[in-house]
Amino acid sequence: MRPIVTWLILVAFAGCLLGQQPEPVTVMRLYSVSDGPALADTFELKLTPSAAYAFAEQSEAFKASGIQFLRLPRGKVQDWHNPAHRQYILVLKGKCEVEIAGGKKLLMTPGQIVLLEDVTGKGHITRSIGSEDLLMAAVPLILPVTEHSPSVPPPPR
Repeated sequence: MRPIVTWLILVAFAGCLLGQQPEPVTVMRLYSVSDGPALADTFELKLTPSAAYAFAEQSEAFKASGIQFLRLPRGKVQDWHNPAHRQYILVLKGKCEVEIAGGKKLLMTPGQIVLLEDVTGKGHITRSIGSEDLLMAAVPLILPVTEHSPSVPPPPR
């Protein structure tokens, strides 16, 4: 019996040492290339070991002008629109569907991070779907659209 217990402890310890690789942090980006509707792509947010917090990873600090919370009641639609400025959107509660070029519809759920850069052109449509209101946090960025942080690649052109 003792060898089995020893073996189980070794397997558990090896699993801790090897560890699971954390899932990448994926950011959806909406951007403009002309005066038409927004396009979308995704990128992985670069995280590095944190000097301040043991066992944590962190991104670089993005220059932001503040944070604003937005609620869109369930069932409501914001027709074609552009964000007032380049900003991150963090979906906190509820679900929404965002329509972009070609009628493509993107589902956004709690925990999702979106970088809005479609400040020109036709923009996108936002629909609050599901059984609860959509609650989001908007973090306006200070960098102009033409500048990008080192960990955020520029949108494809």
